[in-house]
Amino acid sequence: NTAVKNVVVTEGETVTVAATMADADNTLNLTAVDGAGTTVAKSGYVFCKDPAATFEPAYQYFGFMDSGEVSFTLPDGDFQCTANVTGYVSTPTTFTMAGAETEAGQLPLTTIDATLTVNVEDQDGNALTNVFYGVFGESPDGNTLNGYSRGGAVEIGAVGGHTYTLRVYVMGDSYTTDFNNPVQVTLAEGGNETVTITVYETPATVSGTVTDAADVAVADAVVKATCTTKAGKTFEFSTTTGTSGEYALDTVNGDCVLNGAVDNGSDLPSGDESVEVFNGADVDHDLQLQDSTATLNVAPAAASTTGITALDVDSGSCYAYNAAGVYVTADINTDTGKANLPVLAGEWSYGCRVVADDKVKVSSSDVMVVMKKGDTETVQAQVGSADDNFTDQVSQFSATSDSTFVLPDGTEVVVPANALDNSGNVTVTASMATDVASEDDVAAGPAIELTARDSNNREITGSFSGDITIKFNYTADMLAKYGLTEADLAGGYTYSDGALSVTDQGYTVDKENNTVTVTTDHFSTFTLAGVKAAAPGKAKNLKVKKITESTAKLTWKAPSTGEVTKYKVQLRKHGVKKSAKWTTYKKVTKTNKALKKLLAETRYQYRVAACNATGCSAYTDWKAFKTKGE
Repeated sequence: NTAVKNVVVTEGETVTVAATMADADNTLNLTAVDGAGTTVAKSGYVFCKDPAATFEPAYQYFGFMDSGEVSFTLPDGDFQCTANVTGYVSTPTTFTMAGAETEAGQLPLTTIDATLTVNVEDQDGNALTNVFYGVFGESPDGNTLNGYSRGGAVEIGAVGGHTYTLRVYVMGDSYTTDFNNPVQVTLAEGGNETVTITVYETPATVSGTVTDAADVAVADAVVKATCTTKAGKTFEFSTTTGTSGEYALDTVNGDCVLNGAVDNGSDLPSGDESVEVFNGADVDHDLQLQDSTATLNVAPAAASTTGITALDVDSGSCYAYNAAGVYVTADINTDTGKANLPVLAGEWSYGCRVVADDKVKVSSSDVMVVMKKGDTETVQAQVGSADDNFTDQVSQFSATSDSTFVLPDGTEVVVPANALDNSGNVTVTASMATDVASEDDVAAGPAIELTARDSNNREITGSFSGDITIKFNYTADMLAKYGLTEADLAGGYTYSDGALSVTDQGYTVDKENNTVTVTTDHFSTFTLAGVKAAAPGKAKNLKVKKITESTAKLTWKAPSTGEVTKYKVQLRKHGVKKSAKWTTYKKVTKTNKALKKLLAETRYQYRVAACNATGCSAYTDWKAFKTKGE
C-alpha cells in the first residue's frame, strides 16, 4: 500500500474507498543492535513509514521482531523504521530501497533508564477522556520518546541525561496544542519527571472561497490564520484550497487574522483580514487575491568609498511589504543581480538578505518607494558592509567561570559562571542572522544568532541558570541613518520565523556610553532595534443612522489604540465579492460619513479602516443596512 488514507464513516453509511498499490519487490532485513553494535536478541514490533509523513498516527508497514531480527518486503522508496521493544528506546533510521534489492540494516536501541509521566488537560484543567492522543519528544542530539493514551496520564520510558521538547497530537480536529510554546523537560539519568501539557479546543470552523481579482476560484492557494484567545495564547492554522478554491480551517475561539496567497508570479496575497470567532460559531469569510499592477526590481548594493555600488552576490532574496499587510519575496537572479517583485500601486518598503564574499549581508533598515500603476521600477537595497558582518565567532570557556567576549562589530556578550552549565567547558557560537525583516520595528544593526553547547557537544536549550547580557553599540550616524532617536532604541530578538520583535523588558539604554544592553535567560537571535510608531487599532461600534430611500449616515467610534489621521470607508452592495465594484472613500477625517444617491430598497454593507502616517489597521467586519422603499 503506497499511502495510508483516513476515512470518516458515519452511522448507517456505506463508504467505498480505493487503496493505491505498488509492486513490493525489495527485501529489507533488519537487526536490532545496542550502542556497541551487538544484536539485542529481543522480541518486539517494528514499524516503517515514509519519513516525510506527519503523525497520523499510522505506519505503512508493520512486522514482528523475533530474537532481534525482522524482514520486510517493500516497494521502491525511502522508509523510516522504528522498533518498539520493552526496556529500550529506538532511534528512527531511514533506508532507501530500489531495483529489487535485498538490503541488511541495523536499528539502534538504547536502554531505558528514566520515566516521564505526562498529564494532558484541556484549557479548563480537566484531564482528557475518551480521546486518543500521542505524546512525542525529541532532544537536540536526536533522542526520542513517545507514548499514547485514550485518556489519563501517559507513562513513557526514556533515556535520561537529555532535555526533551514535548508535543501532543490529538486525533481528530477537536483540540490543538500551543505549538508556539512547546513544553521542555530535562530527564536525569535514572530519573522520574511528571509534566502537564495543556491542549485547547478547536470548536469552530472558518471557511470560504479564495478567488483572484477577476473573481475566479484559485486552487492550491495557502490560507493561514493566526488566532489569539482572550487569555493571550496565539495559535497558527493553515490549509490549502481545493479545486474550486474552497477552504476550511478548524480554529480556537478568539480574534483571527486570515491571509491567502498563491505562488504563481502574478497574484498577490489578499493582505491580512480580521475575523472574530466566538462561542464555537462557524464563520464564513471569503478571501480575494490581488492582481499585480507594477513590478519592483530590487538589486542588492553595498556602501563603498565611492558611494553605493551594485553587489555581486552568491545567493539571496529580496522582499517588499506594504501597510495593508501584503508581503512578497523573490530569489535574486544571479545573472541580472535583481529580484523581480510583483506589487500594487502605492507605498512599499523593501530590502534584501544575501550571501556575498562568504558573508551574510542584510538590509538593516528597509527603504520605501512609491509605485504607480503600470510602473516597472528598479531600485537598490543597501545591505550591511563587510565591517558590519562577520563569519561565525566561536568562544570556548569554563562553565564555572565568568566569561566576556567581544564580536568584530563591537557587540559584547557576558556569560556569568554556572549560567550555562555547572561543570566542564561550554562553547558559544555567534552567527550573523539572515532574516530580521519586520513591518512593526526596525533593526538598527546586524542581527546576531547565539547558540551554546556543553562539553558533550549537546546544544544547551531552555532557560539558563543565570542571566546573559548582550551589549550593542550605537552612534549618532546610525540613528540618523535609520531615522531614529535615542528614545526609539530598544533590544530586539527574533523567533524561529525570523520576525523581529522588541522586548517588553530586559534591556537598558545608556545614553552616556551609547549602548543598549539586553538581558536574557535563553539564546535566540538578538539585534539593536528601534520602535516605529504603530498603526492604529480597528474602528469600533459601526452603526447606520438616518436611513431614507437614497441616503444614510454611517457612524463608528475611534479605535482604542493609536493616533488616527484619516479613515478609509468601503461600501458595496450586499454580498458583492469583486472589489472593483466597491466604492472606497479614502479621505474621511471624522467618525462618520454621509451617503447620497443610494438605490431604494437595496441592501448595502460597509466597513472601516483607521489610518495614520505609519499605515492602516485591518478593516472591520462588514456592517449591513437596507435603504427604505420609495
